[in-house]
Amino acid sequence: MFLKYVALVVLCLVALVAACGMAARWIDADGVAPIVQSIFPLFGILAIAAFVAGVGVTAVVGPTRPMLIALVGLLLIAAVPVALAVPTLVPHTVHSRPGDEVIMTSNMEFGQASAAPIMAAVRAHHVDTLVLEEVTPDALERLDAAGLRTLLPHRVGRTRTDFRGTVIASAHPLTEESSFVPYDGAGMPVARVQTPEGTYLLRGVHTYAPLPNLTTRWRAGLDEVRRWRARQPMDMPLVIAGDFNASTAMPAFRRAIAGMTDAQRATGSGWVRTWPNGRSFPPFIALDHILVRDFDVVASGRVTVADTDHRAVWARVRLR
Repeated sequence: MFLKYVALVVLCLVALVAACGMAARWIDADGVAPIVQSIFPLFGILAIAAFVAGVGVTAVVGPTRPMLIALVGLLLIAAVPVALAVPTLVPHTVHSRPGDEVIMTSNMEFGQASAAPIMAAVRAHHVDTLVLEEVTPDALERLDAAGLRTLLPHRVGRTRTDFRGTVIASAHPLTEESSFVPYDGAGMPVARVQTPEGTYLLRGVHTYAPLPNLTTRWRAGLDEVRRWRARQPMDMPLVIAGDFNASTAMPAFRRAIAGMTDAQRATGSGWVRTWPNGRSFPPFIALDHILVRDFDVVASGRVTVADTDHRAVWARVRLR
């Protein structure tokens, strides 16, 4: 009897921790809030695991009144991540056809990323336009030596020797448009991309990380994305791609991308994880995104790149 109630208390405490962690998704605060929000999927898994364990305990000790009450509570908490996850598993795509646009983004982590897997992905997925973050002069030279200049000769943006370098490379002619970067952050260039199927605006994104001492700068970057998006004519197709240092569990990110379609979500990819790459444990946060407006999504995916802490992401899309 004693062990039964110990198990009940433990399960309730675990569920309470999961519920508090998941509740942060709707709290738009600074400090450690964005960090807690970034691991929302882990709290969701914890909530579901607590419910499953509760079912197992109930089956062993019998359906007593306290256990049934606890089980209902566990079910309600577990229902939150399930309700949020189900729509991400349902694809909304169209069939591929000639003229589709393939876009890829990769954070090179201070330029140290290996050029070979990036170029292999560019060739394998027939990438038309590539957004590179944290790209240094040396990194771009290595990519060009591996064939990037031949495949994607048109460029806007700038390389830097620190984390601020952002470059857009494309097979299509590009026209650079003015862009604002708050707090002297990483480059977020804007390019008018002229494809045979039509023209669209592309903004490369790289915000500050949402560390407790940098949340003001992080928010400013996302707010700039939101304001820029809102200024664009509704009949202009948009692509916003890069390292947002943010996931959909963060209110600031959800505001920034309102009205946009996340290509990974549109393909029913579920829990997309792009960071941290190359660790002894798998990535568990989605920081890198390709967002579109007035495009249909055909396909999407991730690419593991050596010597960088981010997975690259790509999307095949079609202008409407």
